[in-house]
Amino acid sequence: MNTIRRLAKNSIASLLVQACVPAVTFVLVLVIARRLGTDSLGEYSAALSMYYIFQAVSTFGLTLLITRDVAQDKSIANKYMVNGSYIAVFLSAVASVAMCVSVNWVSSVPTVRYSAYILSSSLVFYSLSVAFQSVCRAYERLEYVAICQLAASVLKVGLGVPLLLKGHGILAIMFVILGSTILNAVMSLYFSLRLVPGPLGKFDPQFCKKALMAVPDFGFIIILSTVRFNIDVIMLTRLLGVEDVGYYSAGLKLANIFKLGISCYIMALQPIVFRVFASSAEKFESACRESTRYLVIGVLPIVVGGALISQPLIGLVFGEEYLPSSSAFSILLWTLPFYSLNQIFANALMAGNHQRNNLQANLIGVIAGIILNLVLILQLGYIGAAISTVLTTVIVAASQYWFVSKKLFRIRFFKLLWKPVVSVCMMAGIMMLTKDFNMFVVFSVAVVAYPVCLIILREFTEKDGELVRGLIRG
Repeated sequence: MNTIRRLAKNSIASLLVQACVPAVTFVLVLVIARRLGTDSLGEYSAALSMYYIFQAVSTFGLTLLITRDVAQDKSIANKYMVNGSYIAVFLSAVASVAMCVSVNWVSSVPTVRYSAYILSSSLVFYSLSVAFQSVCRAYERLEYVAICQLAASVLKVGLGVPLLLKGHGILAIMFVILGSTILNAVMSLYFSLRLVPGPLGKFDPQFCKKALMAVPDFGFIIILSTVRFNIDVIMLTRLLGVEDVGYYSAGLKLANIFKLGISCYIMALQPIVFRVFASSAEKFESACRESTRYLVIGVLPIVVGGALISQPLIGLVFGEEYLPSSSAFSILLWTLPFYSLNQIFANALMAGNHQRNNLQANLIGVIAGIILNLVLILQLGYIGAAISTVLTTVIVAASQYWFVSKKLFRIRFFKLLWKPVVSVCMMAGIMMLTKDFNMFVVFSVAVVAYPVCLIILREFTEKDGELVRGLIRG
């Protein structure tokens, strides 16, 4: 029950990070889309995709190492605070230079290039902030992470939107992002210092060397997964240009909004999975299996329902100009169930010290993504990029599960899936019958129909009731 309560508390805090933060910054995307048009949205998305890749390089998996090691042994937190900072500064300096060089190959558009130069200077602050926040996660104090990231996002939107409304362009937004990253780093340092007991100590070259030797697997996992998530936008920018990126990005960013609940749960679950693996194999397997079930139940109606109302939803959010994005959005929604499996299997492999297998799965995904994007973008444009993204996510999930089933545990997918699948099919049928009504009426019908079908099929158990009660008490 204590684990359930901690998961409940972490879920609430991670909801602020994984739901409120992207929701706040999504306001900025909407203003850019409606105020500046598809080309500017494409420039913004291209620069940020570059930034996300080199964010991964700037941490090189150090954050996962800190979270895992400190969650299992709090006595080394002070060493990671000091030496992790030195490592973060070094890695971010390398990433900054690499980003400035790489953007010249990706795009010849001046705004994209100058945006990348500005964002590269924020990498050192980003790297420090996530290193400090990893300590907070290891202590299972996600509320500290939530405060830092929410404050940075509010600053980003609070300054960015007025600047856009006054006629400033994308470059002004990049300077605002730089300022918000600095704020995030300062606040993260403050909260992590509140958790770490005693003096921090001095720089320890041997400890840094040991940490750097331990992070390559984690680092390449983060880098490869980040490349996999952003290679579609990078290749679209390179092969077709910013207009296609703008249409694709509208569908992608809206689909990513629906990932928020998944990320929220996974972020709360990660330190607990790392901890219980060391104490109980039974609890570890139970946490992974039940998490798979919960996410499948939650994701399927979003995928099917979102696809059925894609056109009116895109028109409502972005405007009629972006209706061509609805096809990409409908396709990209199918990444959600496989993204859920990716996250659960990845954490299971890392908790079991099988991160090398997770690295191999992500390498397979990156190679498949590059090949699929190259072929499908040239044939189908941004629709091809959407199909490639879904196929790549499926390939990674299948690869990860192959390793999980060999090394850790198996999941009986038919038993897990049949009731949610039947329920979502019934929901889809009802939505099709009511499709001529207002979009909100159709949505309301779906919200009621799906859980009713699950209840009729007796999907929920007493253990589920325990979790709900734990969330309420949390």
